[in-house]
Amino acid sequence: GMCVTKIEDDGCLRLRRNGGVDPRVLPAHEVIVKAEGGDLFGVVGAKPPHLLTAAEREKAVTMDSLYVDVGYDAATVRRLVHVGDAVVFKAPLVELQNGFIAGKTLDNRESVASLLACAEALDRLRASAQAVFVASVQEEIGGGGARRGVRKRLFVQACIFALLWCFRVRIPAQTKEITAQSLCGPLLKRKGSIHL
Repeated sequence: GMCVTKIEDDGCLRLRRNGGVDPRVLPAHEVIVKAEGGDLFGVVGAKPPHLLTAAEREKAVTMDSLYVDVGYDAATVRRLVHVGDAVVFKAPLVELQNGFIAGKTLDNRESVASLLACAEALDRLRASAQAVFVASVQEEIGGGGARRGVRKRLFVQACIFALLWCFRVRIPAQTKEITAQSLCGPLLKRKGSIHL
């Protein structure tokens, strides 16, 4: 997701990304500002193409060039929104053909759902061992959450299991689909490199 870094004089919001948000996909994207008084709907804007210089057209979109317009004047926005408020994608799950689905952060959502299913199954076993489940963050920018878990010595047993969500990605003009070990669905990996 993202967060608000500044409220401009016209009421538009400037953003900072939290994690692996790609600025190239943001223009015209609908978002939700998670304000204290309730959700505010907005749209991500950028300088219109017909106003760009030739040099600007050659450059990639950056977070600094983007803003969110929630439709209110600056005084109203300053009353409702604060620097640091979260900004998330308004992207519902979409059903595609042939049983496929599309949506934002499916890898994270499905991983946590699979962890919960594993925890419920282990609970039914009534085993005497203790199981620790950790959902870490920031895998796109260095795995800061996983490193913190290791530093806190959450993973102290000889057998360490990490849950990864393997999914199929189709990219036009690629000679083959990109997959994790050519599998789809949850994959349990013993002593994965993410823990080293």
